[in-house]
Amino acid sequence: MRTCIAPLLLLLPLAAAAPEAPSTVSISGHVYADETGAPAPGAKVTLTERSFGLRNRVGVGATDEHGAFMFTGFPPGSYTLDVEKPGYLYEVV
Repeated sequence: MRTCIAPLLLLLPLAAAAPEAPSTVSISGHVYADETGAPAPGAKVTLTERSFGLRNRVGVGATDEHGAFMFTGFPPGSYTLDVEKPGYLYEVV
């Protein structure tokens, strides 16, 4: 069984009080199936907010045929990104 797809802990900096600070942010990336860089299409990607000890799911999506994903329009903060795909082991990195 392969083990390459893994969740990532994303810490998006809290917006500063400056007027030009964004009110929403986006995150995008690619999921790779193995060390060769082959894309992992159809992987389930879940973005969860982590604030004050609470977990609030912000979005759920799937990677496209190139292994790409994108979430848009959520507030700056701390988030966990989990990636799952049948046939792969769950691993925290």
